[in-house]
Amino acid sequence: MPIFDLYVTAMIVIMLAALWTGWRLALAGPTVHVAPTSARLVSWGFLLVYLLWKPIFYDWREDIDDLVNAGLSTSNRIEVLFTALSAGWMLWLLISRSLPLGHLLRGPAFWITALVLSLLASVLWSLWPQLSLYKGIELLAFWIVTAHVAASPLWRLDVERIAVAALVAGWWPYVFRGMADFSGGIVGAFYNNEGAMVAGIVLLLGAHRFVLLHDLRSGLLLGVSLLSLVLFHSFTTDMCVALSLLLLGLLMLLEHAGRTATVVVLTATVAAGGAAGWLLTHVDEALMRGIAGAFGKGADELSSLTGRLPLWQALWDASKNSPFGTGFFALERTIFSVADPDSVGWEAAHSHNGFLSAWLGSGYLGLGLIVMFCVALGLQILRLDHELRLLLIPLTVFLILNNLSYPVFGGRLNPGWLIVMTLAFAAPFRSSAMAFAGPVDAWFRPAAAGRPTI
Repeated sequence: MPIFDLYVTAMIVIMLAALWTGWRLALAGPTVHVAPTSARLVSWGFLLVYLLWKPIFYDWREDIDDLVNAGLSTSNRIEVLFTALSAGWMLWLLISRSLPLGHLLRGPAFWITALVLSLLASVLWSLWPQLSLYKGIELLAFWIVTAHVAASPLWRLDVERIAVAALVAGWWPYVFRGMADFSGGIVGAFYNNEGAMVAGIVLLLGAHRFVLLHDLRSGLLLGVSLLSLVLFHSFTTDMCVALSLLLLGLLMLLEHAGRTATVVVLTATVAAGGAAGWLLTHVDEALMRGIAGAFGKGADELSSLTGRLPLWQALWDASKNSPFGTGFFALERTIFSVADPDSVGWEAAHSHNGFLSAWLGSGYLGLGLIVMFCVALGLQILRLDHELRLLLIPLTVFLILNNLSYPVFGGRLNPGWLIVMTLAFAAPFRSSAMAFAGPVDAWFRPAAAGRPTI
């Protein structure tokens, strides 16, 4: 039997075993854990430093040069030190059982754990083993830290806090470094894509809060996120936000609908969005040119998904004969070697597709695990009450659709990955454990008594 066939057979056996194990664990659902306040504050500190580090202290232009020169600047060295500290904190959380290991092996969290470990294991066959090891340790450390924060009764509030902190970090370059400095080229595209993605998450969180509470904070979240979407002007993200808001409106109309009706509405909405996108790019050329012009792009750019199709083709051609992938972030870090700007038409800093990033990282295994995570998360959401489904269904649809054009999850660590990690610990909304406790959270309490506490 050829070696390639042996690889494929081994992958099928491993995936079937993982599917059976994960399915049994996913049926149990996530667990809620109240970690000591001091330990949670330390974990929160690591998350905040990560979210604010790059836009405030990190020189992205140095990092872009590193894509070609593979050098290690001063900011890179500091980042490596911070990652080492994060890994040390991760080990302490596991050894001290401040975060029980079972939390990482139940529900959708099982699939994230398996995916992260598969990406870390890719160091064994990576094109750049040192980089894959470093990025894998970084991703594993922040998966543990995020789980320590989110696997608690306050997970809904933690999602909102992480998203708001990430949005503040996204505004930093524009406010303190000057918009002109980050408005074009590969650096500007990075900030626009990631900033718009975070703004879309905050908008959906604000809309959900407004529907349930009608408080001032929900209005602030909506206003700032809408302004951010205009500032970052990402076409694909704006389309995903519009579809998710439409889905939220339909779910509000189906307040007393059961799971079957919810699935039907979800399927119909996504199908309608896909059909509209196809018609937009294949039928009405004048409309396509008008919309593309509003985002400063040409009609040909829109028809090629703003250059993503040739990029994906180049990455696929370079990895299609690697069933275990090319190593976590290895091919994306040296992307110019296979996706030359002259051949694909633009400069790309990564794969622009989270599912493709998982494939590049650990091949069939990574791709299968990320798909199974999406399935497990969907099943978990359908078991929750209507108020929580109002948030999680549109937010999950937004994240998955956005993951098709930007590596939100499945690839390198970024704020969107942290949000996805927190969703793995979604707990029943009406649980008495959702009530806030302590002076730190007092100002988050809704003014009107009897309303849900979120």
